[in-house]
Amino acid sequence: MLPHFSPDLDVEEAPDSVRALRALVGSADGVIVSSPEYAHGIPGSLKNALDWLVSSGEFMHKPVVLWSASPSGADYVHPQLMEVLRVMTARVVDAACLRISSARQSFDVSGHLIDPKLALTLDQSLLLFAQAIATP
Repeated sequence: MLPHFSPDLDVEEAPDSVRALRALVGSADGVIVSSPEYAHGIPGSLKNALDWLVSSGEFMHKPVVLWSASPSGADYVHPQLMEVLRVMTARVVDAACLRISSARQSFDVSGHLIDPKLALTLDQSLLLFAQAIATP
């Protein structure tokens, strides 16, 4: 579990959970950030995790795709997360980013994707993401 972000804790020897997160993100060829919209914004736990990565540089120039979901089309969370990712100097793959407004109807009660249109859209997004990873 990540501690609440505090610059006072962001020292050379960061907490173990923070070091583990940084190692995972740092070793990844790219990152997909998938988030619901909560109260017209970024869920607090996601923002906290991103805050721990701001100054350490793991997102710098790394291909990143953002998938946002809400009944309203992620009108609030998507631009907020895009701004955070750009401040972190992530290489956002704009063409692969998605705003998903029908997530609840797109999955069955077991969590399986049942919407063929969304499945195709996600496949296309993943293809563009893979191309971005292959093209530094």
